[in-house]
Amino acid sequence: MPIGGEVFIDAEKKVVYGYNSFKGSRTLIKPWKVYFYAVFDTPFSSYGTWNDSIKYDGNKQIAGNEIGAYLNFTTKQSQQVYVKVGISMVGIDKAQQNVEKELQGWNFEEVKSKANLAWEKELSKIEVSGI
Repeated sequence: MPIGGEVFIDAEKKVVYGYNSFKGSRTLIKPWKVYFYAVFDTPFSSYGTWNDSIKYDGNKQIAGNEIGAYLNFTTKQSQQVYVKVGISMVGIDKAQQNVEKELQGWNFEEVKSKANLAWEKELSKIEVSGI
């Protein structure tokens, strides 16, 4: 169950990052966090945050339970906006490192192909036999 979080927008770097805190499910002892770091290939034409149903145009940071960020982009017809997202249970810095290390470039098919090859390499180490 989500119990709060924080979101930051860095328009100059075309980045949104933060975390969400959870209680239950994974552990009953203490809350735990999932950190994220999202990088966009297109500048934001406008942005803001929201809390419950209240929007804050131009706001770059918000904390609370029912929160989020929104981004708008000025695009050309048929232009796609790409985003790379890293997550971590350790911290925002680790989520950023995951994006930079694992998602180099913006070509989705290339990233997908490299991921498939990496999975096949690891899964080929497993040998299954029956009775």
